[in-house]
Amino acid sequence: MGAKTARRLGSVADIAFGSTGIADPTAPTAAEVNALTRIECDIVGADSVETPRTGSGARIEGLCEMESAEIAALITNGAITGQGYQHFVDGSLTANDFFILMDDTAVPATTQHLVICRGGFAAATAAATDVVDVYTVQVSARAAIGPRQSAAQMFSFELRVQNVESNVAVVA
Repeated sequence: MGAKTARRLGSVADIAFGSTGIADPTAPTAAEVNALTRIECDIVGADSVETPRTGSGARIEGLCEMESAEIAALITNGAITGQGYQHFVDGSLTANDFFILMDDTAVPATTQHLVICRGGFAAATAAATDVVDVYTVQVSARAAIGPRQSAAQMFSFELRVQNVESNVAVVA
């Protein structure tokens, strides 16, 4: 186990999203990651982007075996969910970039990438050797959250995961 000083707070995470595309999710380039839209500042303050996994076991013992055995099987990536801020500038919907970016109306749904650098990018942008998780996703739902007079306008989103590459290094 690492020293306590090696632990980082979750708020340091940098998150990028978009449909620009990453050719190889096992080795995203810095240029590909930097072409995505940075969204970490658009996530609702106390909220997080949930990236759940689910799974179950499969029994593998034979009829003649005295001990039972079970292996992990059927691992499925759950839907990624979160809440974001809506931004309105001079009443213009086009300035509401994050809400528009999470468009759930495309048919068929657009394949996009969510890149999470849990330790934060080493510089202001992604650079070679940054370690990231790359999720290949499609937006399945986006819904405005009921407005309250005392709160910022927000919306919720849900992404369906097609593939996950965890702890991969960004390449030059």
